[in-house]
Amino acid sequence: MIELLRRAPLLSGLGQEQLERVAANAVPVHLDEGQWLFSQGDPSRRFYFLHQGQIRLFRLSPEGTEKIIEIVSPGHERKDTLDIFLLLQRHRVPYYWIIWPEDRVLIAHQLDGAGYRVIATLSGETTARVPPFDAIALDLAYILG
Repeated sequence: MIELLRRAPLLSGLGQEQLERVAANAVPVHLDEGQWLFSQGDPSRRFYFLHQGQIRLFRLSPEGTEKIIEIVSPGHERKDTLDIFLLLQRHRVPYYWIIWPEDRVLIAHQLDGAGYRVIATLSGETTARVPPFDAIALDLAYILG
């Protein structure tokens, strides 16, 4: 388990003792396709580390439709900043957010013509309304940790 954690970019800077503490509290979870890890509104009780497969994160709009927030896969940091960005742009996805928890920053992009433009860079605010969820006052202190 420690070697698996050590290879995760988010945890790669931890020392051996810190990795051992993380591993001591780690609980492997296996989910079948379509099975839910958690639901909207569930309290946050764990930190999840994805070793294999994909997870689709979404939120229900006030109208009840799914708004995909992210599709997560192992080693997704590079994908988030380049590969997924270009893929979303090619498929004309209207909004794209990146949250950098280690820097406590949320960057929101909106499709504008052929490319994205930054519509918000948030770091210290307590609440914000950011499209496409501007009907909801987001608690940034909670989101950014």
